[in-house]
Amino acid sequence: FLANMSHEIRTPMNAILGLTHILRHAEPKPDQVERLGKIDTAAQHLLSIINDILDLAKIEAGKMELEKVPFPLHVAVHNIHTILNLKAEEKGIQLHANIDAQVPEYVVGDETRITQVIMNLTGNAIKFTEKGSVTINVKYEGKDGDKHNIRFGVRDTGIGIPADKIDTIFESFGQATTATARKFGGTGLGLSIVKSLVELQNGQIIVNSKEGHGSEFIVTLNYPLSFEESAFKTENEKVEFPKLAHQDKNILLVEDNMFNQMVAVDSIKEIFPTIQIDVADNGATALSMVKEKVYSMVFMDIQLPDMDGFQIT
Repeated sequence: FLANMSHEIRTPMNAILGLTHILRHAEPKPDQVERLGKIDTAAQHLLSIINDILDLAKIEAGKMELEKVPFPLHVAVHNIHTILNLKAEEKGIQLHANIDAQVPEYVVGDETRITQVIMNLTGNAIKFTEKGSVTINVKYEGKDGDKHNIRFGVRDTGIGIPADKIDTIFESFGQATTATARKFGGTGLGLSIVKSLVELQNGQIIVNSKEGHGSEFIVTLNYPLSFEESAFKTENEKVEFPKLAHQDKNILLVEDNMFNQMVAVDSIKEIFPTIQIDVADNGATALSMVKEKVYSMVFMDIQLPDMDGFQIT
């Protein structure tokens, strides 16, 4: 049930986040800035809980499918560093990312899921570290047949884990102590999901930790080397998005949710103030509008009440 509820649960959350973002950029009063910031923080926290529960539901229902496509491993790790570095700086700690020269630039696997694993481990490390540093280490550990062993380590100088709690931290809703939940928040689902995602990729995860002296989480995965590296690069280099000269241009937005319509229209207007945006809330309306008028671009929702976005497109 939860695995199939993803779209319906996330839609209103995205509306809350989107409208809050728009209001924060609409020159609010000083007291409103603070309140909008708190709405945004609460909504982000709720969305992360929703994502955790849905991921766990998908895994337990056997609905979590992994991709096997070439992706740039080095770039993925550097992106994680870029995204989380601001959070580390806010706490006054350093975030490092080191990648061995022998680590293949491209591998075949699921970029989204390994990113989720390393993001979660690194985010936790930052959360539980009051001073010092967090380091992401990616090391090459040789071949195993036609696959390459890659070791991802996330080390911190944080609070550490009591020896008698290490075996329970990977359980659903498991946290080291009740005080941990009170002080740092979170559902206790993150590490359970990380462990499941690692095992779905035929990998292993272990933790070395000493209370008061930090922790290191180590994930080992076997990746086939991507033999499509040159083709992958060439394909990416060829992609050129058309530059939108937005004077006198028309855009059609096909979206059935009223809140999503507001967020999308306001967001586009923020970038292109003079652009003309028409809205259709179902497929039949969209098709009739396209026959009546020339549109430079169509933003197409996938899940619509009459026919889906693929059929309409």
